[in-house]
Amino acid sequence: MPTLRTVLGCLMFLLPCAAAAAEPTEPSMGRYNIRSYGASNRPPIFLGHFVLEAGGKYTVHLPGGRMVGEGTYEFDSANKEVKWLTGKYKDEAWEGRFLVASDEKTPVIWLKSTTRATYAPEDK
Repeated sequence: MPTLRTVLGCLMFLLPCAAAAAEPTEPSMGRYNIRSYGASNRPPIFLGHFVLEAGGKYTVHLPGGRMVGEGTYEFDSANKEVKWLTGKYKDEAWEGRFLVASDEKTPVIWLKSTTRATYAPEDK
């Protein structure tokens, strides 16, 4: 029969692992690749990317990497939503529902019903 000390020791070891595997509660800073999903028998269309920066700023880039806009945002943690305060995404009335894809725990920001931005920090 395990002792209390053994059980507590195991819990102390496992708790940091569980915390590290937890889903993010807010968007990470960095690059998000934007894809538009249409017909189910067609691949999504790559529309470019945006970069969330510290201080509530973002930049918008075309597929070739050319920057075509910038603005400011804030994250509403109660509603799990990125709110576009100024710039291209505010002008275009894009949404910003923040979700985490269940398959890989990848952060996703829904911009329109068929348009999603997936966190991709390793892409250049």
